[in-house]
Amino acid sequence: MEKENDGLSPQPQSEASRIPRRRVVTVGAALLAGEFAVMLGVAKLGDIIGKSLRSRSQGNAENRIVADLNATATAAAKQGRIDTFQPEGEFTQELFYQVRDATFATKVEFNGEAFRATTWVIHQKPSNKKEGYSDYVLASAGHLLTGGGTRKPSDIKTVEIALPYNSSFHEDEKNLSFALDPRAGNEAIGDEGVIRITEPDILGIRPRFRALAYQDNYIPKPNERMLLCGFPVEFMGQQLINSLAQGVVANVQNINSSTGVWTIKAESDHGMSGGSVSIVRNGVPVVVGILVQGNGSELTVTPLNMTPLIKRVS
Repeated sequence: MEKENDGLSPQPQSEASRIPRRRVVTVGAALLAGEFAVMLGVAKLGDIIGKSLRSRSQGNAENRIVADLNATATAAAKQGRIDTFQPEGEFTQELFYQVRDATFATKVEFNGEAFRATTWVIHQKPSNKKEGYSDYVLASAGHLLTGGGTRKPSDIKTVEIALPYNSSFHEDEKNLSFALDPRAGNEAIGDEGVIRITEPDILGIRPRFRALAYQDNYIPKPNERMLLCGFPVEFMGQQLINSLAQGVVANVQNINSSTGVWTIKAESDHGMSGGSVSIVRNGVPVVVGILVQGNGSELTVTPLNMTPLIKRVS
């Protein structure tokens, strides 16, 4: 039987530090989700979320965040939404669509053990091997490709990504290429990697689909606003196909001057690992970092070093 792990965590160095399993929603969280469904007819999603956050003060922070995420996902799904993004200034709904349409809920399997996270398209070009096909390079956290630090990318058996229109795509080991950032180690710096797949141009059926622009070695400013996009496990469908995207605009917090790693103050959970962190430049989203670990309310971002990785798999 397939065993699943979901991770927004640093590369583990022991069995005890492996990426945790998906957490089970408590009865309290389920009741809260029902409360949200009742309220949907008279309040906007943002109002509901705000009231919920103000009213829940009991329990530890981790359980509260899980409950918040489950309730938010339930509310958005009841409204027929496919994301939870709230526009803010230059971070418009249209801009978020551009990011979301290049972002996928993803499952990587190693001999029966599976890890869920987020990937996004950083590079696309027509295949020189098959007419009507394209080579897609998907970026993510490096620990997704190493089973939480316990495997090698060559151990991967299949990669599944969610596609629109209630479908998903499986690619097996024979048709995959990988590259990991050589800086990766015990710290968050360099916890990034890429997967290359060659597929029919089916990925282009998303209306705004295109590979996302990016910048390597970006240096953020304190309190700079950035857009996060990904798929925490509370937002993922069982078969990935009905996954709901989380979109958050949040502030840069602590910046490590020696590694370039920074933190973002936002609530998310396992599965968001690998998600993109973007700024806006001339009205276009530009990815400058990848979410690699977090404690639920403070998420760690590593700056990109993608250009050499793309070259290695292209």
